[in-house]
Amino acid sequence: MKPADIRLTILGSGTCIPTTDRGTPGILIQIKDTNLLLDSGSGTLNRLLRAKIKFNDLDYLFYTHRHADHTADLIPILQARRVRSYTQPSPVLPVYGPKGFSLFMHFLAEAYGGWILDKDLVEIHELDSQQLDLPFGTIRTDKMKHSSQSIGYRINVAGKSIVYSGDTGYCPEIVGLAEKSDILILECSFPDDRKMEGHLTPKLAGRIAREAGCKTLVLTHMYPLFKNIDIASICSEKFDGEVIVSHDMMQLTVNVS
Repeated sequence: MKPADIRLTILGSGTCIPTTDRGTPGILIQIKDTNLLLDSGSGTLNRLLRAKIKFNDLDYLFYTHRHADHTADLIPILQARRVRSYTQPSPVLPVYGPKGFSLFMHFLAEAYGGWILDKDLVEIHELDSQQLDLPFGTIRTDKMKHSSQSIGYRINVAGKSIVYSGDTGYCPEIVGLAEKSDILILECSFPDDRKMEGHLTPKLAGRIAREAGCKTLVLTHMYPLFKNIDIASICSEKFDGEVIVSHDMMQLTVNVS
């Protein structure tokens, strides 16, 4: 990988239902010397170490929504950085989430202690449908069809783009967010005959990828119901581009010219 390339690591490809081969959601994106973490279900800290990233190496945290399988390691990450700061200063960590995330953090502070809101430890930012200009590039967000406060992310760097839906059902917003993206990471929770509101199936994921015109579709957030089902083949009935069924610790590289 060239220093300018973007590396994507699927830390956890599963859901809230534990299995031996799929951990809870978490995605690491490395852009030069900048480390972005998108969601952090339980076990994310340990899988970061397997990716050779320490908790103090994280530069930004981004959350799609507040459900436990996407946020459980937020407190452990902050606690590790706080304790480390006693002997070695830790930079303030920007944490981004959807509307209501600040209130969520205040509830966590009531449970775990006011240190969670220490301004020398963390900066909390709420996002809706907007664009952020950051040193490494831009990030666009839009509302997703899941909980009342769920968002997806589009990361744009040097003309390349990675889109992450978080949890969502089919909606025009994810199609628009993913338009002409290089990599589209979509949740794919249930088989088509077991569809659940606020989640995607293989055919719906394929439909979104086709309508968005993305180059590569990466499927994640798969429940155990998918055992012995050829997800990629079903998805390819709707999308004729590259389909990748992710697994824990899978790495992909986006070449930046």
